[in-house]
Amino acid sequence: MKKVMFLGLVVGVVFLTQFITQYSSRPDVLTQGTQIVETIES
Repeated sequence: MKKVMFLGLVVGVVFLTQFITQYSSRPDVLTQGTQIVETIES
């Protein structure tokens, strides 16, 4: 089970990285993403 969770984590990180690089040219989307992350962390 831990291997499955680890794989999911890796896939999630890769997906997030691709998502960020894809939308980094759009500042509005980037700020929205940052706000969402801050909301989750708080």
